[in-house]
Amino acid sequence: MKMKKVLAMILMVAMVFTLAACSGSTESENTDSGSADSGSTDKENAAEVSFAYEMAVGEPGDTGVNAAKEALEESGFTVNAYPNGQLGSKDDVIDQILAGENLITVADPLYLGEYVGDLSILYGPMLFDDMDQALNFMENSTWLREKNEELVEKGLRIIGFNWIYGDRVITTKTEVTDPSQLKGMKIRVNSNDIQIETFKALETAPTAMALTEVYSALQSGAVDGFENTYSTMYNQGFYEVCPYIYDAPIVCAVSLWICGEEFYQSLTEEQQEALLDAMVKGADANNTQMNEEAAGYLQSMIDAGTKVYEPSDEEFEALKEQLSGVYTNEAVTSHWDDKDLYNTIQEEIENLNK
Repeated sequence: MKMKKVLAMILMVAMVFTLAACSGSTESENTDSGSADSGSTDKENAAEVSFAYEMAVGEPGDTGVNAAKEALEESGFTVNAYPNGQLGSKDDVIDQILAGENLITVADPLYLGEYVGDLSILYGPMLFDDMDQALNFMENSTWLREKNEELVEKGLRIIGFNWIYGDRVITTKTEVTDPSQLKGMKIRVNSNDIQIETFKALETAPTAMALTEVYSALQSGAVDGFENTYSTMYNQGFYEVCPYIYDAPIVCAVSLWICGEEFYQSLTEEQQEALLDAMVKGADANNTQMNEEAAGYLQSMIDAGTKVYEPSDEEFEALKEQLSGVYTNEAVTSHWDDKDLYNTIQEEIENLNK
């Protein structure tokens, strides 16, 4: 009998320890589970993104990225910046974006026109009278927001609309004070229809060529001129062999910054708003430096002997009229859904300017 009582006591003690252990285990599991849930929530709420771009450190675009980066970090984002093409070419980066990577990069309307054809008109000749008009359109255009929704369907989204790249003007080896003097000149262009047709309309011989080949081509006589921004002309030394500028903006070039739609939709509404606000701050920093440097580049080229011809208002309007036929050229309009796209854009420009 005594032995039975001892065994019963031993069993009771064992049960107590077992229950205590189970309770502790359950509590530990619940605590661990709670920590895991909390960690998961924190991870979902924390956004990490990287800027990948080809501009060099210190250039206006890089300055803009760093301003946007600072604003995003203040909103709780983790942000990296990779200038100088560290993550690859534009094609490489956009492929990564479409594969789901949390990246932001820069593209021009011609590039994005490969996804939404109508966007290519933004590189059309003299579409805008000046950069102020171009920025007003880019910042406020209903049409552009509609095109952005079409781009979203392709997996990309414009989040930065108004980053100045610069006025693209014509520079030549011999002086030009009238567009008729361009007739027969070999002018370097990008290999896209809208630029090729632009320079055909000026009766030049448009010559598609990589920018890296232009300096030697100017020296050898393979081309007689090209069009680009003051910054490109100065930084790459083109003014040394091409010292004449016809100072009418053929294109008021504005860069567009994009991310993947998958990344954008992974953000909360507050994070999306913070992202868009940060890109506006980035644009402000870019544009301030771009405007300051453009004036300095032009003056430096003038000091080095470059001659600049600035057309009168009448000459400007005559050039605009001469180039208007590009917008009805089938080689150009074949890329567009809206065959009357030029008039669509001009109507909105007029409404925005009221």
